[in-house]
Amino acid sequence: MNQQQKALTSLTATVTAVCEGWLDGNLSTTYARTALDAAGTLLEKERAKIGGSPDALANPAVASLSESERQLARQIALLRRALADSDATSVRQLMPAAGERQSQLP
Repeated sequence: MNQQQKALTSLTATVTAVCEGWLDGNLSTTYARTALDAAGTLLEKERAKIGGSPDALANPAVASLSESERQLARQIALLRRALADSDATSVRQLMPAAGERQSQLP
């Protein structure tokens, strides 16, 4: 479980860095969307580890981690759309705040 928390923290930081890089004009839309795709793929692998064990979700800490992963997956999907639309306002609103996910973890 600790490894999955670290992975979630790392992926959240990656998504934030990609968004900031795009907003600052340092990353192209294509690069940013590709990076978010890669983060989403890694996140799905982490989510599958929990999803493969229904009994694990009975543990409140695991359930909380699973919910945080689900929320990040949704954020990534919305961010990809906002990037495709070149919608900087939405990207700012949707990108994870520094430490936001960390505070939600058990």
